[in-house]
Amino acid sequence: MSDVEVNRPELMAIANYLRIMSHPSRLAIALLLLNGPCAVSEIERSLGLRQPNLSQHLGVLRDANVLLASRHAKSVIYSLCDGLANELAQSISTVMKPTAASAIAATNIPPAPSAAPRMSGVESDDASMFAHVLSRRASE
Repeated sequence: MSDVEVNRPELMAIANYLRIMSHPSRLAIALLLLNGPCAVSEIERSLGLRQPNLSQHLGVLRDANVLLASRHAKSVIYSLCDGLANELAQSISTVMKPTAASAIAATNIPPAPSAAPRMSGVESDDASMFAHVLSRRASE
């Protein structure tokens, strides 16, 4: 029996973590928190994320047991959970050292289709217009 078969639950946990961390904003949050706990306002300022978007990502990370939230007065302080999430974030940080980051950038690997940035403008407005037309037909 191979180690892969023996550690299947751990492999599933790692795969789930990597899926969650595949979003650049969530990855940036985890890497920032390697330096220590931060208030939401500090994370917002450090990463340049808008509060509604940041809250959504923090919720995903919290629900996945990647982050812990604690309230201090009027602030919510986030930290990385101990264990697998912390170890994997540290490993990713090590891989992303400047020499590794420049080597990865030099490969010019295009983003995965599902990771492509959302379109803005006419194309994205078409979807909302389509939804509007459907809702109007449903009410007729």
